[in-house]
Amino acid sequence: MKKLTVLWTALAVMTLAGTALGQFSITLNQNYTGAPGNMIVQTDAYGNLTGDKNAPLVLPSPTRSGFDFRGWFTTSAATGGERVLSGATGTKFTANTTIYARWTTQTKRTLSDCPATERAHFDWLKDVRNKCEVVITGSGTSGGNLQFHQLYAGGGSINYAVRWESDQTVTLKQRRDIAGMLYDGVNEWIRPLMGYEDFPFGEIPVSVVGWTVQKESLILDKQPNELIWVSSNHEPPNSGYTTGFMCSAPRERSRFINYNTINRTSGGPNNYKWPESIGGRNGRYDMYLWLTQNKEGGNGSAEGGDWGFRWGNQGTNGAAVSAAATHSSSGSIHGTMLHEIGHSFGFYDWYGGLCCGCTQRNPNGYKQCATMMDCTYNTGTTQNPGVNQYDQWQIRYYYTWVKSTSPADRWNYTPVPWVESTTGITTMASRTTQQPQFSFDSHGALRYNLGGAQTADLRIYDSRGRTVKTMLLSGTATSVNFNLNIAPQMLMWSVATQGKVMDQGRMPFAAK
Repeated sequence: MKKLTVLWTALAVMTLAGTALGQFSITLNQNYTGAPGNMIVQTDAYGNLTGDKNAPLVLPSPTRSGFDFRGWFTTSAATGGERVLSGATGTKFTANTTIYARWTTQTKRTLSDCPATERAHFDWLKDVRNKCEVVITGSGTSGGNLQFHQLYAGGGSINYAVRWESDQTVTLKQRRDIAGMLYDGVNEWIRPLMGYEDFPFGEIPVSVVGWTVQKESLILDKQPNELIWVSSNHEPPNSGYTTGFMCSAPRERSRFINYNTINRTSGGPNNYKWPESIGGRNGRYDMYLWLTQNKEGGNGSAEGGDWGFRWGNQGTNGAAVSAAATHSSSGSIHGTMLHEIGHSFGFYDWYGGLCCGCTQRNPNGYKQCATMMDCTYNTGTTQNPGVNQYDQWQIRYYYTWVKSTSPADRWNYTPVPWVESTTGITTMASRTTQQPQFSFDSHGALRYNLGGAQTADLRIYDSRGRTVKTMLLSGTATSVNFNLNIAPQMLMWSVATQGKVMDQGRMPFAAK
């Protein structure tokens, strides 16, 4: 058997005032002449933008007069590059990197610009259909947690938990594809709101907080910073689909549960203090994405809650996984997903039979559409699925409608601050003697000085997140030699004392 030793190439131990230790510094550049100075954030030890308790790190959404913010990208050009996503299944950085804001020229709109035909349809929905099939209300479960509300309460971000209601395995690439698809699917609906009346957001961060499954072995290539919850309550599925039992994320992470059980009884709608045990507010989930084995089509909730939307899935050939892979390769967004996300804003279906005591489903003279995105702007003809101009006005109208029905303090938010940074990396050589210091040399020896700490726990992982070495460190100016008998790959390590991470890093190593 070959002896494996650590090959030290370049490990920069990074610190940044006000942030946790991380592996790489990510410089945020607003990317226009006269912009504020750059801001620096840091990844976790695995190259992802996650914060405490592996909660997604919410990047700031800058503003610029006359322009809409269209997200963070790896290139300063107006097109191309990769979109940056937060969370364990988001963008993985392998070096210090600068990312750039992207902008498009803003068009200002108000509700008075809505064409007369569309305005008449939406007025009918509000004044007639919503009286018998109630969706938009100012309080309670129904309408009390629509995606508009979640967006403001989340400081301009939306988080999903994925409910994997299946006995099929799911790969890391598939999980990353699904995270990217959710980002673009939600923002396809957000973009028409940019520049509309007082809507304050550009593109919004959309992240997957974690996956809930029947058994952890279904998650292939699980990452060490990835949150996976195994359901143990064995509740039967809601649908009758044979999937074992319905998986659920921890209750303390649900914005809907905590909004209804805490906020409604303690004096205000936005006063819940998210526990540090989940990484604060960023560790919440607003809605579920249900991926249900053997289900055909999709379902979405138009009554708030954390139900989110449900989509059929059957292994690698399932609709959701296939749509996510197509989105990853071409950027196209599946019409079923757009339709179901639309329900989370409170949208009605424009097709189907009567329900809820209503005597009419559509306004007079309005054709039966196949989906909510089927009827085009001002014509009533059909087109390919997508958020067309008709529905661009629909979401603008709904924003004004929902906002007018809810208490004013539902529409306050504190944006992520922009903090100009001039430096972001501090090497071990420049640390004071009271700060802990760690390094691996080319012979696989760990050298460390614990500074003011008495002891610390060292944990070494391989690139799949499997622990290959643990030991208790003590003393100062000490070295320890390792022989790591595992296949050549990336080494990751973390040192903690009293539960707090003091240092972490990564490096390649190989047989010698």
